[in-house]
Amino acid sequence: MTLEFKDYLKKFYEEYENFFIDNNISLLTLKEITKTPFKFLKLEMENGLLNEIRLKYFGVFKVHMGTAKSKLKKLEIDYKKGHIKTSEYERIKTMLTKYIKENDKS
Repeated sequence: MTLEFKDYLKKFYEEYENFFIDNNISLLTLKEITKTPFKFLKLEMENGLLNEIRLKYFGVFKVHMGTAKSKLKKLEIDYKKGHIKTSEYERIKTMLTKYIKENDKS
């Protein structure tokens, strides 16, 4: 039997229900508390700056070099096919090239 996130969360909430009630924390609030760091991580990864992001107790998250290189290759292909505008191509190419240059150890 596999449990989904919502099942784990409900079980956890019920186990410590007195604490949550005493501190005026609803199940919905607990859900927001547990998901917020990952929402932040997603937004930061999507912003295009390719920064390392540290979440306390979870670790450091960053774009892998192979991902950056494959994105650059796909970008070149998409640009040649006319799927993206020149301005967007230049912006993303500059970002990826800079990231690869600064972080490639090979």
